[in-house]
Amino acid sequence: MSTFDFDFTEDQIIELLKGNKEPGEWFEAMEEILPYYEITTVNRVAGFIAQCAHESNNFRITEENLNYSAKGLNAVFPKYFVKAGRDAQQYHRQPEKIANVVYANRMDNGDTASVTDGASAVVVLSN
Repeated sequence: MSTFDFDFTEDQIIELLKGNKEPGEWFEAMEEILPYYEITTVNRVAGFIAQCAHESNNFRITEENLNYSAKGLNAVFPKYFVKAGRDAQQYHRQPEKIANVVYANRMDNGDTASVTDGASAVVVLSN
C-alpha cells in the first residue's frame, strides 16, 4: 500500500469537516483506505473529500434519504418515472423500492428485477 504524496493531517480534516462531531474517526478511516485506492495526491484527496463531503453534508449523513412522495419522484427523478412511463404512485414513500429503480443499470448494477438492495449504497459519487 502506498502513502500520501503530501502531508495529510487530522487538523486538515477537522478544518474541512466543519460541524462533524467525529473528524478524527473520519481521518483515521481516510488515512487507511484512501491509499488502497491510490487516492494519495493532494488533487485526488481534495477531489474525493470535496465530492463526498458535498454528498454527505460534511460526512454527517451516511444514508441517502429516498423517502419521496409520488409527486416528488416525478419532479426529482423524471427520467425514471414520468418520462419512463412508470407510475410513481406505486413507489410513493418506499425508499428501497425507489433506490432499486434509480440505481438500476448504473454503476455495474443490473436491471430493476436484479437490483434488490439499491438502498444499501452509503455514498454515491456522481459524474
